[in-house]
Amino acid sequence: MLPSNHNFILEEYKAAVQLTFHIDSLRNKLSSIYLTFCGLITGVLAIIIKGEYKSSIITQSELIVFLSLFVAIIGLIKILILGRLRKVQFENFNIINNIRTFYLNRTPLQKRQELKDTFLLNTSTLPKERLWSGSFLWVLIIIFSSSTILAFGVSNSWFKEYSIIIPLVYLIICIIFYFLLCAHNYKSTAISDK
Repeated sequence: MLPSNHNFILEEYKAAVQLTFHIDSLRNKLSSIYLTFCGLITGVLAIIIKGEYKSSIITQSELIVFLSLFVAIIGLIKILILGRLRKVQFENFNIINNIRTFYLNRTPLQKRQELKDTFLLNTSTLPKERLWSGSFLWVLIIIFSSSTILAFGVSNSWFKEYSIIIPLVYLIICIIFYFLLCAHNYKSTAISDK
């Protein structure tokens, strides 16, 4: 039977693991909603281009620009949310690792090495956001979708000559913000060899 403080630590471990998996599910849902939104806006833009849109309030070009900017702004907000969720996920990986280390450091030395070898997650293998990680590629789909719709909007605006540079700058800004939000400092405990 574990002392009561050990039960508390075990419950913290379970909560961190559960939250880590929940964040993946949440990120998936948010991404799916946004990509569906982009598909709907693309459909609306196609209808507008066909000439089926008539209004005396706003011109066809103005509506295209407005919708494109709207998608870009929502896309940037979505990237910020996903970046923050990823950071929370990294923090939970760190919690999980620290709790494992806590228990391993209280295990007899001969058994400790055997247990240490069974855990893939440890201080040296904690995940980090990398340029071509699966998580970043997941976010890149959203960034490219937003950038493409923004490029279309810019090409139908008064800034046609910037239809490549503005979406490219937007893409770079989204990537920078995502990585800034994912930045984390692990405060991990090393497994003792004594």
